[in-house]
Amino acid sequence: MAANRDIFRMENLAPGVHLISEAERTHTYLVEGADWALLIDTGLGIGNIREAAERITRLPIIVVNTHAHWEHIGGNHWFETIA
Repeated sequence: MAANRDIFRMENLAPGVHLISEAERTHTYLVEGADWALLIDTGLGIGNIREAAERITRLPIIVVNTHAHWEHIGGNHWFETIA
């Protein structure tokens, strides 16, 4: 999956708070709690953002979309739990 790794750039912003940039176009945030991780938006969907997020955390991931524009929900299909 080298191609998928090239699509995403990840940065640790603070303990438990991570920035995931997809294709240098969209930005999502992964926030780790005690039992769950929250992924805010899922980007464009051109790469497997779930795989990228799972490289950061072992916690189960819940997705929250800020709104329904295509560049915010494109990767929703990789997840089961979406709000």
